[in-house]
Amino acid sequence: MNEGELEQRYAALGVQPGVSLEELERAYLRKNFGLLKGRSGSATEANTALEADRRILRDHYDRLADHLRAQQRSPEGAAA
Repeated sequence: MNEGELEQRYAALGVQPGVSLEELERAYLRKNFGLLKGRSGSATEANTALEADRRILRDHYDRLADHLRAQQRSPEGAAA
């Protein structure tokens, strides 16, 4: 993942480089709840815009979490 992609993902989740996995998860949950809060509509009908936003947010979270885990496993990645 290049620096531009990382910056986008950090910004989308509202976190800074150096965030811990726990902080990243909390930020993801806050953002996800924020998407759900205030959305109206039928509970039985699909809200495609909401689901698309949640999928995008989840993708940002998953990729950043994978990146952070890879950094933790790699001695040289931890220094970066």
